[in-house]
Amino acid sequence: MYFELDADAGIPSPQTRIAYETSVEELARIALSHLERVPDAIVSFGQGCEGEPLLRAVTIAAAIERIRARNASGSINLNTNGSMPKALRRLIDAGWTPCG
Repeated sequence: MYFELDADAGIPSPQTRIAYETSVEELARIALSHLERVPDAIVSFGQGCEGEPLLRAVTIAAAIERIRARNASGSINLNTNGSMPKALRRLIDAGWTPCG
């Protein structure tokens, strides 16, 4: 098994990280494409290669606002290992509903 060393963490990473930040427009376009085609669809942020979603809360919140302005169905999931209350509040205000 190949592990790439994540220089920031100092420990091996099981995934190759995305080397660029996806734009609000691209996030919304891809999410809407999925939500409009799949019954009970789920769009998820923070799936391994994307890194910690709370560190991109401004961009993700803007994408969620665009998504929810056009489509209220489906679920928007956020996988996080951290707690940044202001970032979470921004995402909730944008239309993300936490589960559990």
